[in-house]
Amino acid sequence: MSVNVYFLRVVKYLLKMVVLLSAVFILMFATGTAEVSPEAFIANLFNSTRGAILLIALLAVALTYPKFGYVKRTITIDYNQYKEEIIAFINKSGYSLYSEKNGEIIFRATSPFKRVIMLGDDKIVLKKEMNSITIEGLRKDIAMTEYRLKSLSLRE
Repeated sequence: MSVNVYFLRVVKYLLKMVVLLSAVFILMFATGTAEVSPEAFIANLFNSTRGAILLIALLAVALTYPKFGYVKRTITIDYNQYKEEIIAFINKSGYSLYSEKNGEIIFRATSPFKRVIMLGDDKIVLKKEMNSITIEGLRKDIAMTEYRLKSLSLRE
């Protein structure tokens, strides 16, 4: 993964966490469960030690997430022999074939909602090699796909 892609993912994940945290606090204010006013909350967030720790923690998680959230796995399987099954397994994970060129097959999230939630990082890249394939993408989706494809490769 290039440095530009890494830091773009950092920014996207930080944005996701800020939106999620903001939504939680808005719900707290809307339901009356917040102990302070919105003005006091914002002042505490930027002027207190706890607020600084929260902001540093958000930044630290965002900086490390691309390293652990995205993976590349190699599976010993003949792509040409099992092409239809491989595509079907990846489709079951919520992805559809987007493009295929130069031995690289790209799948994108089928659901527009999933694409928005993933902020454009909604693809699985599959690279064909001699007797194996390499899949790259979000850890959760790659783990599911890897499990399914390994069960397919055990049939050989």
